[in-house]
Amino acid sequence: MNGKIIETVKEICYLGVTLESTGGWAKQKAKVVAKGKQALVAIDKCLARMPHMRINILENVYEMVCESRMMYGAEIWGLEEGWKEVDVIHGRFCKKVLGIPRVGANGVAEVELGRDSRRSKVLGLVTKFWLRILQMDRDDLVRRCYDWQVLNLKIGGWAKGVKEELDKLGLGYIWQDPQGRSVGRTWEILKERCNAIERQNVFAKIREKRSLALYGEMKSGWGRQGYIGCCTRVEREGWAWFRAGIWKLRGMRGGMDGKICPLCGATESEIHILLKCTETGRWREQLLRNKWFTVGEELAFKKILSTTNDTEVRDLGKFLYKVRCKRQVKIRNLELPLR
Repeated sequence: MNGKIIETVKEICYLGVTLESTGGWAKQKAKVVAKGKQALVAIDKCLARMPHMRINILENVYEMVCESRMMYGAEIWGLEEGWKEVDVIHGRFCKKVLGIPRVGANGVAEVELGRDSRRSKVLGLVTKFWLRILQMDRDDLVRRCYDWQVLNLKIGGWAKGVKEELDKLGLGYIWQDPQGRSVGRTWEILKERCNAIERQNVFAKIREKRSLALYGEMKSGWGRQGYIGCCTRVEREGWAWFRAGIWKLRGMRGGMDGKICPLCGATESEIHILLKCTETGRWREQLLRNKWFTVGEELAFKKILSTTNDTEVRDLGKFLYKVRCKRQVKIRNLELPLR
């Protein structure tokens, strides 16, 4: 060009995005995921220093420090399943907030916090970018590249990826007639459809897990649980440990039958932990309301977990956290894996 030889390279970084000569995005995805993991470590340290930070502030920190780095350039690389690695880190963040160990299910932590999969956010960015391309002048270089891809869909490319994703979501009509559509409204339609599908998939996986059998019955809809906002970190971790079935994972890691309570040796169940274990009776009398013990066990169990009284919710969180800690000490003495 202009008498100068243009060097041919395998990759180049342009505006912070790594472009590969093969047309792939492997290095770009690896780069943003590495940045996301580094940011998650920083958030973990922040949690250790300020354990009582409010949930909404913590979520804002995550989105500004971690997610903003991972989503950079997602408009062009997000179609090649790049959202999966981002979703894994998002799940780890949700588990850290709730005190759920890494062996716990990401889906449960996201359901408890009412946070949707990052796939819908990535596809939203892609769709917004696509609609903005359509509003460009046809002589614009970006629009000309897009039009060429549309005419050659069999070859593949970014435009084909957009069409396939819209078809998967049952929104192919947007591809057929995109002109004149509102960018914001189209994004809302896509977000709603994508979230609905992802939520169905999460609940399907929850029902398949034996350790989450009770959770699948208790949780029928999406949305943040009431205890998240009113509890301290300790109380929140107690609730999450019990609701997410983490106490059941002990038997799945070997060493001791998971159906036996490590504290009293009786048959273990949700009702046993909450109402019957003799080794935690003193805390039960102090923190749980006596009115629950005048009815049958199953009814008491349901009423305790469905209470909306902030004081009762916090007291139950304290009780469950104490039980969790005592069980961990006992299991450690028995040389079993910790949770």
